[in-house]
Amino acid sequence: MESYKKLRDTEKKIQENETQIYGLTTYLDSKAGETDYAQIMKECLDLQNEINNELVKKTLSVNI
Repeated sequence: MESYKKLRDTEKKIQENETQIYGLTTYLDSKAGETDYAQIMKECLDLQNEINNELVKKTLSVNI
């Protein structure tokens, strides 16, 4: 009977740990999505490149 109680308590702890792991994993996944700046960085670099190209065009047209 004591072994059964220990086993049941251990299973309960495992289930609680799995619930905590799931909650933490979900939280971390949501935070990872909030801090993914790759798309924003790409847009900024594209805009920077576009502005630079326009400045080069204007500079070349003034010097010619």
